[in-house]
Amino acid sequence: MERETTNTFLIFINWLIPFLLLTLASSGHSAAVIDSDAALARLLESGALGPVMEDPKGHRVQVLYAPLSRDASGTVSIKKFRYRVDKNEYFYPASTVKLPLAALALEHLGTLLGADRTAVLLTGAAHPEQSAVSYDAFGDGALPTVARYIEKIALVSDNDAYNRLYEWLGPEAVEARMAALGHEGVRIRHRLSVSLTPEAMQRLNPVRLLAPGPRQWTWGPRQARPLPPGPALPLGQGEELEGQLIPGPKAFDEKNAFPLEAQLAFLQSLYFPETVPPTQRLALPEKDRRWFLERFGQLAPRSGYETYAALPEGYVKFLAFGGRAPTLPEDLVIFNKVGDAYGFLTDVAYFVERSTQTEFLLAATVYVNANGIFNDDRYEYETLGFPFLEALGQQLLEDARRRPRERLAPMDFERLIPWPP
Repeated sequence: MERETTNTFLIFINWLIPFLLLTLASSGHSAAVIDSDAALARLLESGALGPVMEDPKGHRVQVLYAPLSRDASGTVSIKKFRYRVDKNEYFYPASTVKLPLAALALEHLGTLLGADRTAVLLTGAAHPEQSAVSYDAFGDGALPTVARYIEKIALVSDNDAYNRLYEWLGPEAVEARMAALGHEGVRIRHRLSVSLTPEAMQRLNPVRLLAPGPRQWTWGPRQARPLPPGPALPLGQGEELEGQLIPGPKAFDEKNAFPLEAQLAFLQSLYFPETVPPTQRLALPEKDRRWFLERFGQLAPRSGYETYAALPEGYVKFLAFGGRAPTLPEDLVIFNKVGDAYGFLTDVAYFVERSTQTEFLLAATVYVNANGIFNDDRYEYETLGFPFLEALGQQLLEDARRRPRERLAPMDFERLIPWPP
């Protein structure tokens, strides 16, 4: 008992000192903070973010920055600042579509009486291009549960985990639910990292869901209804397919789409449902919602899965850390989802710094494909894309720290955040 009391006291002191220092400093702090779209543009175009910003249009840069503040009771208010955010300027969302699919899978479980996230999801195969899932889906004896698939998406952005949830829910249901939630321009049309025709993408595997107990549900092979293609927005100069260069722009009208505004709005609805209209909130029990949110702040090497132990802590943390930092500050938690493919890098994130009670949402995308050829694996991720997102995250972290705001008692603040396990 004495040891627990001592540890609690030390934790409180470690929180209190920076809290008091920042509170005292804030009264005389006069540094300008971003207070308009123009101010955000000045920062981005100041030269501090590297050569990407020499041609933001060519790199299809879009940034949506939303600093948070809380009043004395902890109630959140959010301001949003935009740079080149345009739902009509297409970018390939890559793995960022996994976040809504994972959340909608958890929500769908709530419609099945007796099912929860520990339900086992078994996938069959009804066509030659389809693959089945055995009980040992992960090579470690673990059952393929909905929870484990969500964890794999959160920790390492696993493609197969996404594909299995896609095959269970179906693209029609996902698009319809996203539209009902008010997210415009979202298209979910295909699995990831598998090459199939649009017709084959619409053929859904048979699925069986086993709840903890005697209950189970079965979905047979299904053919999703063809959905209308998106706008014809051809990009690039060509594409490599099976070792052959196919000249001419690549059409993305049958590809997934997830506009930046929708990405940040969806993340906001998950972490701050009280700030969006009731019609935009997912039907998730609070216990499930917090479990889900915690997973997207967890670091892969700290997750307890031996397979991920050697990964850097900054893995799948593009903003502020470039996806490669060996360690992240203990004081900083980033709840996020990234995507990278075809030369597009995207990250949507909620940042929380404990000691300073700094919070903000940030979504950004950048395109780095100088030769305009898709699928040739010659993208400037390391030289241009990751450094840009790292510098952007660090600059806006500094801006968010400087913003005047209420500070809560440390323990009160701690209770408001869904900290990762």
